[in-house]
Parts: sequence; structure tokens; C-alpha cells
Amino acid sequence: MNTEQRFREVKTKVLQLIKDETRHVTFSKTFRTSGIYMLYVNCEYDDHVLPIYIGQTKDFVKRFQAHIRDIRKLNDLAPYIYHNKFFWSAWSNYSKDFEGKFKQCKVFQYMVDHHCTFDDLRMLVIEFCNEELLKDKEHYYINDFLSAYFGFNQIDSISNPYLYNENREKYNQYIQKDGIRLNLYMDYGYSKFNYLQGYRSVENNPYRESMEERANASKLMLTSEERERKKQDCLKAHEEYSLALEQQTPLMHNAFASDIHDIFVTYKLKSQRRENEVLFAFLNHHRSQIDPYASDKIDYLEYYFNRDRKTKECGQKLTEYFRLHAEKIEEISAPVMKNFNAYVILREQFISNSRFSLIFPQYPYIKNPLKDAKYSGS
Repeated sequence: MNTEQRFREVKTKVLQLIKDETRHVTFSKTFRTSGIYMLYVNCEYDDHVLPIYIGQTKDFVKRFQAHIRDIRKLNDLAPYIYHNKFFWSAWSNYSKDFEGKFKQCKVFQYMVDHHCTFDDLRMLVIEFCNEELLKDKEHYYINDFLSAYFGFNQIDSISNPYLYNENREKYNQYIQKDGIRLNLYMDYGYSKFNYLQGYRSVENNPYRESMEERANASKLMLTSEERERKKQDCLKAHEEYSLALEQQTPLMHNAFASDIHDIFVTYKLKSQRRENEVLFAFLNHHRSQIDPYASDKIDYLEYYFNRDRKTKECGQKLTEYFRLHAEKIEEISAPVMKNFNAYVILREQFISNSRFSLIFPQYPYIKNPLKDAKYSGS
């Protein structure tokens, strides 16, 4: 059976399980027990990814709620904050949120790129079983559905790193099996990411000769020297942007601070912090502090002040004022935007040459892309 046939076979099996409504996890007592589950995204499936994750649990309801919480963490983040967690912050600070399997990152990326909502995230029971059987049963079904190659699970040699020291023979068996299957399924699921995550140093990869070309690892995987150089280029560009911001801020203040203060007085708002934030928004062409890559920058003022009648009217007045003085604002902020745009280009180049680009949404989005009904915006 070739790879395409194997994929279609597993896909058929998944769709048959989904049709059995008695398997779908609800919040009833029936599912307050142990067994093996399939977390899946309910949408029109393509021919390369099966959006499934196989796992074990002692309580289906609690596990489903935990999965929802994991995805909600990412759904609540603005895109640039999500990226920053990977590229600019100390990794150790976020290891508890982004564990080695990166399950929630894969699920979130798939849902955003396929225009899904939280209603499309489902869980079903594959098998009820006693707790002592969970580990073996989970491993069996992950292999049966090939969910580490077609879906969201991680390959054995990464999921079981402790074996490297505890049982080297079994670990080597996992390595050999993963190498064979990755060769077969590199173009499916998240196999390419799993490969690059598992063998971060291409030079030390035991399957380099057979897999490097297909994985395109030489392009996605930067050497440590290249990564550090690109990171320093980004940091330097950001410093230049910050310097331009510092230099132009007094000009923006001298030109518009008095008028902005008068608008605040008119609406009886007393907040120097907000006045300064308006000037910041002007200087950055309304790249707000909420999301500096938001496309509708002019709407930031109305959004920021849309809290009650008085502040909403103030926001509308400030937006009108901005439009009347757009040419002058453009002139003052030009040096800032020039440096900012140069920084963004370098930053995007750095991100696109990382393995993590494979698990980030490719579809542009803002916070709450999955339309979470409980989303508070906070």
C-alpha cells in the first residue's frame, strides 16, 4: 500500500468514527471515566493533514476542558505576542505552555488557517479502558491512526526523551521507526515540523542523507551562528526604530499635545496617560499597543475609547482630528515608520527561516480568530 492509499485508509476510519454520535464527549457522567480519545477539528478535510490528536485520560470531560483551555491561551494572544513568546523571550518562561509536542500550536494553526471556530473543536471516545491499560492502548492507537505523521501527535523519539538514558535500545528502535515513516510521510500532517524539531542539528541527524532534501532542512534550519547573526540584525534594527521614536516624540508633542488636551477637557476626561497614548498612536500611524501589526490602524482610537458614551465620542473626535492633520502627522512620523518597516522585514525573514514557522498560522488574523463565545478581550 502506497502513502496516498494509507492516508485515505486512515481518513476513512476517522470519518467513520466521527459519524458515531454515541462516541462524542459531552459533560455527562458517562464520560467521567478513563480511556483513549481522539481530539479532532470538524471541517472539510484536505489530502495532506488529518486534524486529529490521540491521547489517554482518566476523565474524558476534564481532558476535553483542558484541551479547550490550551487552545484558548493562543486564541487570546495577538499574533505578534504569540510570535514573541518563541523568538524574543526566554524560552524557559513559556515551556509550561508550549511543551515538546506543540499539540496546541498545531491545532490552533490548523483551525485558524481553515477558518474554524471553537465549535469545530470536538472530542470522541475511541475506547473505554482501565487505567493500567492506558499507556499501551494510547501507543497502539497513535500507531494505528498514524496521528504523529498525519495529525497533531509527536513522533515517539521526541515524545519519549527519557528513554535516551533509561532504555537506549528501545529509544534506538523508535529512532529507526521514525526515520522510516518520516521518509514516507514527510509531505503529510506536521511531519516536517516534527522532523526539524526532533533533529535540530542537521549535521548530527542520523537520517540526514535520506531525509534532508525532502525536509528542505538546509533552508529551514539555521545554524546557531546564522540564527544569532540574524537575531542581532533584528535587535539592531529595533534599536534604530526606538531611537527614531525617541527623536520624533517631542516634535509630535509640540505639534499636537495642546489640541489633544483641549479635546480631553471638552469631554471631561482627565488622563495624561491616555493623552500620551494618543500621541503614541499618531506617531506610529495607529499601530496600537494592543497589536502593532493591525491593519485598521485609524480605528484604534475609536476602539480604545469605545467604553462608554463620553469616551466613545472622544475617540470619534480624535479620529476626526487625526484625519484633518494626517499630512502633518505623516511628515513627523516618516522617520519612525521607515525604521519600523525595516525592522519588520528583518523580523519576518528571521521567523520564516525557523521551524516554528511551520506551526504558526499563515492566514492573517487578530485576537480571537476562533470566535470564542467566552472571549472577554482582556
